[in-house]
Amino acid sequence: MVNEGGIDNPAFAGEVNGDSKKHDSRVTRDDDHWSIQRKTEDRKAWLGCGPLKPSCLQCLNKMPVFVLILFLGNFVEGFAVNGIVGASIPSIERHFRLNSSRSALITSAQDIGALVVILFVSWLGSRHSKPLIMAGGLFVMAIGSLVFIITHVIFQYEYGNRNLSGPSDLCVAANRTMGEPPPCAVEETRYFGLLMLAQALHGAGYTPLIVLGPVFVDSNTDHGMASVYIGLSYAGAAIGVASGFFTGGEILQKYFVEFDTIGQSTLEFGPSDMQWVGAWWLGFCISAPLFFVLSVCMCCFPASMPGSEKYAKETQMGPKQTCREGILDLGRSLLKLATNPVFVFTSLGGCVGLMMMFGVSSLAFKYLVEQFYQPFDEAGYILGGLILAGSVGMFLGGGLVKLFRLEMKGMSRMNICFVVVAAALGASFIIRCPEVDLVGLQRAYTNESIIQYDAACQKDCNCSGLPFNPVCGENNLVYFTPCHAGCAKTGSTPMDPYQDCSCVAEHFGRSNRTGAKAMWGRCSTDCKQIQLFAPFLFIGLFFVLLTTTPVSMVTMRCVDENSRSLAIGMQWILLRLFGSIPGPPLVGYVIDHACLVWTGGLCGSDEVCSLYSHELLSEGAVAWWITLGVVAVILFTIASCFASRRERS
Repeated sequence: MVNEGGIDNPAFAGEVNGDSKKHDSRVTRDDDHWSIQRKTEDRKAWLGCGPLKPSCLQCLNKMPVFVLILFLGNFVEGFAVNGIVGASIPSIERHFRLNSSRSALITSAQDIGALVVILFVSWLGSRHSKPLIMAGGLFVMAIGSLVFIITHVIFQYEYGNRNLSGPSDLCVAANRTMGEPPPCAVEETRYFGLLMLAQALHGAGYTPLIVLGPVFVDSNTDHGMASVYIGLSYAGAAIGVASGFFTGGEILQKYFVEFDTIGQSTLEFGPSDMQWVGAWWLGFCISAPLFFVLSVCMCCFPASMPGSEKYAKETQMGPKQTCREGILDLGRSLLKLATNPVFVFTSLGGCVGLMMMFGVSSLAFKYLVEQFYQPFDEAGYILGGLILAGSVGMFLGGGLVKLFRLEMKGMSRMNICFVVVAAALGASFIIRCPEVDLVGLQRAYTNESIIQYDAACQKDCNCSGLPFNPVCGENNLVYFTPCHAGCAKTGSTPMDPYQDCSCVAEHFGRSNRTGAKAMWGRCSTDCKQIQLFAPFLFIGLFFVLLTTTPVSMVTMRCVDENSRSLAIGMQWILLRLFGSIPGPPLVGYVIDHACLVWTGGLCGSDEVCSLYSHELLSEGAVAWWITLGVVAVILFTIASCFASRRERS
């Protein structure tokens, strides 16, 4: 057979046509295989739990929705762990008869729990689904809140409807009968371990959010938006702390700790009585279900968001390793971080900034009460408002990074500027209210030339050995006890003033004590210096918080993509070891140095301060804040120098 193109051999015609059909069939099958495989891979990036990934939910599979869940997780953590717990410590002390040194360990248990798991979480996060690990952390925090509630349920607060006031601290002639000291804490301290465990679970559960959350965001979105999202998530924690102070203060003021088992109207005392213990556990009834719901929402997110391939490779799972290979790999990664000067000095600068923030958040409440005579509720509102407004700094710090498109060098220099301003504002701690002198310690009695507690106006009152129970005389002076004021009678109710106070009458030149009065507690003043001090404190705190997001961003920019989770985890280990853990004790030492009157010391417990010197408080706060600010400036400057050298090379 002859064609235009040559001779056709019929012997080969069928074979060629058959091969063509077979080849087309193989291509079709291969296309189907790759199509199925691609659909399977795409489905892995769908929103849902396990095989349950309905298409109707995929409209929520977006980074803004993830950031919202992360924001809410940080918010509830700040609300419960720092806000509610911070406000409830005095009530917990009274409920379980704990001294201050023990109750401080409850607060520190959060950082202890975080330190136990943070390295493991960082290493695990680089090899497994970060949202799933964060969901587990939220579930652990729900358990922590439940442990707080269970501790209240199994141990009821014992109280009696009785008047704690009595004649033992009045002016009597002789043979004073001293009351029995309060019983030492025996049974109540058995539950101290449960309180520690609850707070440790909070700290361990929060670790995945703070370590893996920023890394997941940075690896799944544009770097410019990442700084904004990370700053927003950090702001959630600060807003939660402020909300915790607001809510905790209201709960402690309005609800008795056993209101769920007794009628609160049957109580014969109120919040001003020493027997009153607020419902410190009630706030955890809010946080526990919220943690659980957020845990379910978080576990629905995929290991990597759709379209994340163009942003980073870190979301891909690392190869499987043996235990020995994993340990060696971890050791090499840690050594690499330790020899990265940008990481080291940026982290240390962040430690100093965190020390400043934790000092304010942990002891500013006491500072406002002692220095500016603020009632507890007003001090809580002021501090909560300052933290709430200052949290804008966390978000704004990320916004500035995006606005100016800053890299490592620019962010390091911006941190320097922020800390310089914050350190300079430390001088505002010199603002203080004038002291109301304690008679016998800071000034002499009327008609006496020597400053001492013994005076002619109460020489027959036998006041020696009485515990500190200050009263404010009509002369606007504070006396150590009603006895030291020469008071002979009490009012008809505990809130009525003491009557017939001879030392108060002598101050006015009267020989007859009748009608001279003294009120329980220290004298109030019309000092308005808080209105001047609060704005400076807010601005200083605001500028410190501005460094939060840039510090995290510099950390993630100065390491390899596969080391980001570990770098953030190591940084938070440093932040806790050299920031949040030593910060409160350091500030506590500064404040205790200003103490004038120590009381307590029963049952082997530490003495507590009952009266502070305003001048020493102010001077100590100025020295503490400015010193830390200068150290932070030095550390951020060194980090900036290394960042500049790295960018040039």
